[in-house]
Amino acid sequence: MKTLRGLSFTLLSARHNKAQFDCGVPCLNHYLAEYAGQDIRERFTQCYAAADNDNNVLGFYTLSSYAVNINALTASASQKLPRYPTVPTALLGRLAVDLRYQGKGLGGSLIVDAIYNTQRSAIGVWAINARVKNASAKSFYIKYGFYSFEKNQQSLYLPLHSDITRNISFLNLL
Repeated sequence: MKTLRGLSFTLLSARHNKAQFDCGVPCLNHYLAEYAGQDIRERFTQCYAAADNDNNVLGFYTLSSYAVNINALTASASQKLPRYPTVPTALLGRLAVDLRYQGKGLGGSLIVDAIYNTQRSAIGVWAINARVKNASAKSFYIKYGFYSFEKNQQSLYLPLHSDITRNISFLNLL
């Protein structure tokens, strides 16, 4: 049985072994193998990897800047925000876990790492935004405190001032 002990969470680099990674979703496997490094070099995204002691990638996620139309938020979410047309967010664009590690908590650990890295960002970010492709992915994110947008149920957000994110910052978990 694979455990989460001994994993490191770092920016993806040339030292990481991506060849054995298989999350069961061909387009995510292909992205990691072929495009993640290029996107990092071009500064389109940052790709973070969870790796074992041999630098084998066991999971990854991407973060990039994004803006959400304030009208897409629920009234209760937007009532305390400035009346700007958009709200700055970090887009959690891709998140994938190797099949051998699925169901063992690594996906949640990747979300915690994404929250931590977003909070440490030097730019202003109100929330983390994620797009989901199916009901299973949506329930996964909701389990970690994400909310659905009012007008687009396939996009979710997690305000960085929520209890979940405050606790992560307070505990300095990573």
